[in-house]
Amino acid sequence: MASDRFGETFGRLAACFLAVASVAGLAHAGDMVWENRHLRLVLKADGTWRSIVDKHTGREYAPTGRSVPMASVQWDGVVHSASRANEEGGRLVLGFASCETRLVYQVETAEDWIAFRLGEVIGPRPERLTLICLPAAITEHVGPRLNGAWSEQYGICVRAMNLQTQGRAARRAGYAELACTTQDAPGPRVEGAAAAVLGGPPPLLRQRLQQLAVACDLPRNDDGRTPAKDLPLARGSYWFLHFGERDVEKVIEYCRRTGFRQVMLSSGAWCRTVGHFTINTALYPDGIESLRRTVARLHAEGILVGMHTFASKVSKTDPYVTPVPDRRFWVDMSARLAQAVGPTERTLHMADDLSQWPGSPVAQQKLWEGGVLKHQEIVLDDEIIRYEAIGPPGQWNTLLGCQRGAYGTRRAAHAAGTLGRHYGVDGCINGYIIDQETTLLDETTSRLAEVFNTCDFDMVYFDGGEDVDRRRFDYYVSKCQALAMRKFRKRPLIHMGTIMTHNTWHSFTRSGTVDTYLNTLYGHIVAGGKVESWPTVRSHIDRSVAYMLSVGEDMVPGELGWFGIWPSGKNT
Repeated sequence: MASDRFGETFGRLAACFLAVASVAGLAHAGDMVWENRHLRLVLKADGTWRSIVDKHTGREYAPTGRSVPMASVQWDGVVHSASRANEEGGRLVLGFASCETRLVYQVETAEDWIAFRLGEVIGPRPERLTLICLPAAITEHVGPRLNGAWSEQYGICVRAMNLQTQGRAARRAGYAELACTTQDAPGPRVEGAAAAVLGGPPPLLRQRLQQLAVACDLPRNDDGRTPAKDLPLARGSYWFLHFGERDVEKVIEYCRRTGFRQVMLSSGAWCRTVGHFTINTALYPDGIESLRRTVARLHAEGILVGMHTFASKVSKTDPYVTPVPDRRFWVDMSARLAQAVGPTERTLHMADDLSQWPGSPVAQQKLWEGGVLKHQEIVLDDEIIRYEAIGPPGQWNTLLGCQRGAYGTRRAAHAAGTLGRHYGVDGCINGYIIDQETTLLDETTSRLAEVFNTCDFDMVYFDGGEDVDRRRFDYYVSKCQALAMRKFRKRPLIHMGTIMTHNTWHSFTRSGTVDTYLNTLYGHIVAGGKVESWPTVRSHIDRSVAYMLSVGEDMVPGELGWFGIWPSGKNT
């Protein structure tokens, strides 16, 4: 679908201006020159940048004395930088030092951006690549997720034109490095990855970024004209509360007394299980109708209502897991049975190494979210089995103290050679992480959207965004949120989440929240963190403030929170 979208997008763009030219003061023989009404980019024949010029002022933004290759390819951690560039048949072709790979680009100019799309890989396929790396001699503000550098006078951005392309800016000595990257697996291949270079004074740059989002059908969140981040609602504070239908008048009173006009309802209050998003009838007795009435009552008082939720995982108590575990979860480890087992045996001998599995004393990973016990599981056929330990020392190929038929699954016999699957676990809600290359994500986000739209929520916070397949982290963090957001009907709405990525930048309304100090401390202790690494109140506050300030560099409103207020109890 991404390739089709690009065909439509590039078809609407102006004709490509691609030349091997000599422009006085800017280019030399053999240079590649691309320009539109705002920008002129000049790439040297050795694959490094010569010039980045604002055509309205004539100012040069390529850093002096720096030789920055446009692209690079990577295998097994070894990076090969672009070392030659030429034009072949109207396309840009890059070659690389010490390898035979060539990348073939379509370069096209629109009125407000210059687009680079990877059309073909010739020779060995890279595992990862930097599609474009642009150096900009602007250091006042560098937005890592914006992938832009800007001052009060001028800004330059390199923006991904689809989800398979990621962006990240970094400060270098005297300049900002604006890079877009992609990889060959899992998910989309490298072909079709694309990025656009835009420039202009910040107010105009923001307009052009919005136009790019519309043209490329990127995940966005607006009222048809203005992005949600630029509306007054982005600046509001909110209560994050756990309440039921019978508590709604009390919530209204809290809002009246504090002046807050936004409320976010915790997932644990409205949702019994994540995945099918069953309604918690203990607090909402009539199910979704109770939830709808509660939101409507708050709306009647002019209060915006948010849904706190999870998009990338499923509770272990959800029907997707019990009594038959779905096969569409992310398998992060696997091992085969060395010998057949019956339905009651508590020791499982495996044919593969388990030394890095959770519960192994020699595993390199020492911190396990929610505690390692939540991760000590294996799935054989349709049975979930929990285990107490891994042994014997030095061999690490046996699961000991097995609890058969966990989470309501059926105990069964399993043949030798059966593949044991370890699903990626989220220790926060004690759930399994969705394999986003399956149809499961579409199913779960459709149900989530049904609840969101029926109840007419105004805002959403996607928590636990980090719980995705780590092999393509930013892509999957973005994909699960983008898919859900496309199914939510309300616009504009307030979009927030644990992680704002480059690809969700157009959609996010505000960002910067960090979990409460007590939750952060408790989570670190339970995960297995040593006392020397426990966060202090001071470090937690410093981290929260630093995060809030950092999103300002991304041209996004920053949030400071969450601040926890609880009744006096064991841990409060």
